[in-house]
Amino acid sequence: MSANRDKEGFVPRGAWTFFVLLLVVGLVIWLAVYFVMVNRT
Repeated sequence: MSANRDKEGFVPRGAWTFFVLLLVVGLVIWLAVYFVMVNRT
């Protein structure tokens, strides 16, 4: 029973942190490319 409660309370913080960091890095790269393309015209 206690093993079930432990699994429900488990939050993979490292995985969530990596996922959010990946999104932020992707957004920064996308914005950098976007501004380079806008400034070319």
